[in-house]
Amino acid sequence: MPRSPLRIGVTELRRHRFDAVVILRRSLSRTLLLTLAGIPRRIGYTAPRSRWLLTDPVPEPAVRLHRADTYLGLLEAVGIGGDRGGCDFIVGEDDRSAVLRLLAERQRAEGQQLVVLNPGGNWEHKRWPAASFAALGNRLIRECGAAIAITGAPSDVPLAESIAAALERPPLIA
Repeated sequence: MPRSPLRIGVTELRRHRFDAVVILRRSLSRTLLLTLAGIPRRIGYTAPRSRWLLTDPVPEPAVRLHRADTYLGLLEAVGIGGDRGGCDFIVGEDDRSAVLRLLAERQRAEGQQLVVLNPGGNWEHKRWPAASFAALGNRLIRECGAAIAITGAPSDVPLAESIAAALERPPLIA
C-alpha cells in the first residue's frame, strides 16, 4: 500500500524524479512538500493557502460534487478524460443471502425498516460524536419503529458497542 506523501520525505520523492503530481487534497503541507521535492508540474484546486505553489491551478467546482467527480475534474483540466458515468455498487446474490440470513438470525421483523449507522471513519477528530449517533438511533427507534444496525471495520467495534449501549433497543452490530 502506498504511503502518504507526508510520511515520505522530500529526498525520497526527489529520487523518484516525478514529472507531475495531481494533488487531490487541498493541503498546504502536502503541496509544499511536493514543491520542495522538485516536482515540476503540480496540478490541484486553487485552495487559498496553497494555490501559489501550483503550476496548474484548477478553479474549484462551482457546485458540490461527488468526490470521484471532483477528482476527475482535476484530470480533465489537464487533458485527461474521465468517465462521468457514476459509481455503481453491485451486490451479488451470495452477499444478499448472507445479509438476509444475518438479519433473520437477529430476529429483525419482516418488513421492519432497517437503518444502518456507520460511525467509523479515517480520522477520529472528524467523526460525529458517538452520543449523536446514539441520539439519532433512539429517535429513529421511537419515531419510525426502525431496527438499527451498526457497521464498520473491526477497529470500530468499541465505538459500535459504546453506541449500542446507549440505544433503547439492541442493534445489530456487523
